[in-house]
Amino acid sequence: MELMLTKEESRENLVANLRRILGDRGMSVAELARRSGVAKSSVYNVLDGYYDPSAYNLKCIADALDADMDKLLEPPPVALSKNSA
Repeated sequence: MELMLTKEESRENLVANLRRILGDRGMSVAELARRSGVAKSSVYNVLDGYYDPSAYNLKCIADALDADMDKLLEPPPVALSKNSA
């Protein structure tokens, strides 16, 4: 059974996942824009939660990150701190 996410949840997940991946890879927004062919301003708008990318732009971004498009919309992995045990 698949979990259905609201538009807002999907947007929040996308933003969190993109920020995490960019941070993990040390990739700038400018580099993501260059690799994906999506305008830098559009990438910033996605990261700021102002803009939902089209399916085409989301695919371009996912391809540039070598990521699965569906995984970008899923809840991000939860990082456990050392004090959470």
